[in-house]
Amino acid sequence: MVNRTAVGKIINNRAHAFGGGVYVSSGTSFTMNGGQIFDNFSDRNGGGVLVGPQGNFNMTNGVIYGNRASFGGGVSLLYRATFSMASGEISGNNGINGGGVNIGQEATFAMKGGELYGNTADHGGGVFNDGTFTMADGEISGNTASGNGGGVLVMPRGVFTKTGGTIYGSTGARNDNRARAGHAALVMGMAGGGRRDWTLPR
Repeated sequence: MVNRTAVGKIINNRAHAFGGGVYVSSGTSFTMNGGQIFDNFSDRNGGGVLVGPQGNFNMTNGVIYGNRASFGGGVSLLYRATFSMASGEISGNNGINGGGVNIGQEATFAMKGGELYGNTADHGGGVFNDGTFTMADGEISGNTASGNGGGVLVMPRGVFTKTGGTIYGSTGARNDNRARAGHAALVMGMAGGGRRDWTLPR
């Protein structure tokens, strides 16, 4: 396995298909401890970051913002890719499916902290989930979808498990479901079912 660790800036790059800023190829690992992945573009997947099949991306700090792509303006995860977010932010990205993050089939996005905000898309302003999304901590807010799911859109094969953190202030034109528990406003757009497991903090 090849491992890469990055602190610094990856800015204003272009790709015709995959990974405008960073392309983590199959079976490799990339760690982001800080810095910026900013203003990158891909015609297809992963304007800021594309994680290939069985690749792994660890984000412990830093910023992924202002990137654009059709699928996953900020981050796109392909088949069985994994992304762990402990801190930092994914913000101000734009896509068609998944402004902030696009989670592909059997891929996993684990949010353990940090912020995912101000992203825009046709569907899934913050997160477009066709795989597995677990949220233990952090914040998803202020994301916008012109169609379904301002904060999180879970597709029929998708699984979303939330044990902590907050989701609020996101908007979607359709299927923007809201529930309130204590001080937390939970927002999720659903398309065709999808599974969501809420374990709400008391």
